[in-house]
Amino acid sequence: MLESVRGTEIGTKLLSKIEAFGEESQAKAILIETTVSNTGAQNLYESKGYQKVTERFFYERKNNIKKNKTD
Repeated sequence: MLESVRGTEIGTKLLSKIEAFGEESQAKAILIETTVSNTGAQNLYESKGYQKVTERFFYERKNNIKKNKTD
């Protein structure tokens, strides 16, 4: 979340929209990802009843994107 919108409850509002969509689409679960250092998001999720999932691993591979000479 951008620093400029922190404290505006935007995270809570977005999470509510995600949950409503999950219910409407009859999703079995909602999986949310955040960085280890983002304790604000972690606190929000846990305050809303989400639990840390320790039996999953996430993998990432960054692409080598060539920049234009003007970049």
